[in-house]
Amino acid sequence: GMGGRGGRQQRMKPADFKDSDVLMFNDQNWTLETKNTKTIILVAFYDPKDQKMARAAEGYKELASSMKGYAKIAAVDCQKSKQLCRTHASAGKSSRAMKIKLYGYRSHNKPVTYTGKLSKKALYNFVQSNIPSFVSVLKTKGDVDKFVKQQSPLKIILLSDKSKLPLLFKVLSKDFNKHLVFGMVSSSSHSAIRRIQDAGIKISTESSLPGVFIYQTSISKTRRYPGKLSHDELHKYMNALVRKLNRAKTEL
Repeated sequence: GMGGRGGRQQRMKPADFKDSDVLMFNDQNWTLETKNTKTIILVAFYDPKDQKMARAAEGYKELASSMKGYAKIAAVDCQKSKQLCRTHASAGKSSRAMKIKLYGYRSHNKPVTYTGKLSKKALYNFVQSNIPSFVSVLKTKGDVDKFVKQQSPLKIILLSDKSKLPLLFKVLSKDFNKHLVFGMVSSSSHSAIRRIQDAGIKISTESSLPGVFIYQTSISKTRRYPGKLSHDELHKYMNALVRKLNRAKTEL
């Protein structure tokens, strides 16, 4: 078989993250980009000559898009940012080898090295499992009683047609847990819903689900969030709620 393909696997073009949702970290912007320790950050330290990253690049870009707003998905080109890679990813002998590290919630000083598969799905599950939840999942009357007793001027309740806690709500609870108390109840948990309503929190199963309800403790009033259930919209809305709360505190 003359003229056949060579035995060597065809070399792929170096990974290129331009025009993607992958953030490029470097010696200059590292400190700023990693400053907020509540942010979950996944960083791939790679050498452009490394074929592993070239092969994984497409999946990594998709991961960055699906994690937008939930976690920062970043890459460091070790040819361009040698110092950064020496500090954070020196891998002993094979400095060429790619390293992926997760900088977790309030634990950026203790990053976790990822050793799993480089598929989008495996990486997604890894990042997702490292996002902490501050949501009380309300299944029993006891869960509800505990939730109602929690001291907070505002309670945010997700009424969902599913039993699994959505990543979006988990992320919002992480971002606002200092100011807001979060609960989730599934529309199939009838006794929990009744108990919530008996406590004066008027969540309604009549309208379309999922629905997010805001209960204001001081005036025992419930309102339904009127906007789109997207990360950006909910984040903006909750930011405004917290600002209002802080203003009210200073007025008292």
